Amino acid sequence: MNHNNQAVSFGELWSIQESLLQAYRSIFITLESAIIVVSSIFLASASPKAYIVLPIIFLGLGLIPIWMGVCHARARAVAFIHWLMQRHEAGETIANPYSHFRQFQHNRRYQDIDVEKDSHFISLSTSVTRKRMDVHLPMTFALTLFALGGMAMVSLLA
Repeated sequence: MNHNNQAVSFGELWSIQESLLQAYRSIFITLESAIIVVSSIFLASASPKAYIVLPIIFLGLGLIPIWMGVCHARARAVAFIHWLMQRHEAGETIANPYSHFRQFQHNRRYQDIDVEKDSHFISLSTSVTRKRMDVHLPMTFALTLFALGGMAMVSLLA
C-alpha cells in the first residue's frame, strides 16, 4: 500500500482519536469532581448555603448529557478506526483512511455499508470498559449530585 498520498496512517488516526477521547473524559471527570467537592464543602459548612450549592449542582447535572454525547461520539470514532483496521488486516485495501473516517463522521457509512449495523462494529463499540466509562461513571456522578441536591434541599428546610 502506498502511504505517500495519505494524510495520516491508521495508527496516527487511531492515536489522535483515542487521545481526544481520553482528554474529553478527563475534562469531564475533573469538572464533575470539582463540582462535587465545591458543593460538599458548602454543604459541610456551619451554615450550608443551598442557594449557592443548588445552581452548582444543576450545572453539574446539566454537563452530564453533554459529557455522554461528546464521549459517545468520540468513542464511535475510535471504534470505526478499529473496525477499518480489522478490515485492512483481513485483506481489504483501504486507501486514505482519513477520508473514510470523515465520511463516517458525516453519514455513518463506509462505502455502501451502514457501519453502525455491522456486527463487528457493534462488538467494538459496546465493550464492558466503554460502557463503564461512558455510561456508568457519568450516572454515578449524577447520583452523587442528586444526593447532594437532596442534602441542599433539606438544609433549606432546616
